[in-house]
Amino acid sequence: MTAAKRCPRCRQVKPAGQFYRRRAGQRLSSYCQPCTRAASREARARRRQDPATAERLRAVDRARQRRLEIGVDMHGMRVVDANEQEAANTLVPQVFHIRP
Repeated sequence: MTAAKRCPRCRQVKPAGQFYRRRAGQRLSSYCQPCTRAASREARARRRQDPATAERLRAVDRARQRRLEIGVDMHGMRVVDANEQEAANTLVPQVFHIRP
């Protein structure tokens, strides 16, 4: 028998595979995956209605895009693919200062 869980948002009983796992441990999210995605979309749209918040979020998005372009993650670590990492056999942290 597979484990099942009820989503409080859509009120449907779904298999455990339809729920995200929480970051800390093996517990499942309260909401099913479709409801979690819908709530995220709604929250993002709601935050973007306020002009000041929208501008701040655009700045965060631009910084994230610049980091992706130069290959640095949000912690300042250089992002390498598996082949490059295997060739180097070590991952050396590099810090880049990105201007907004």
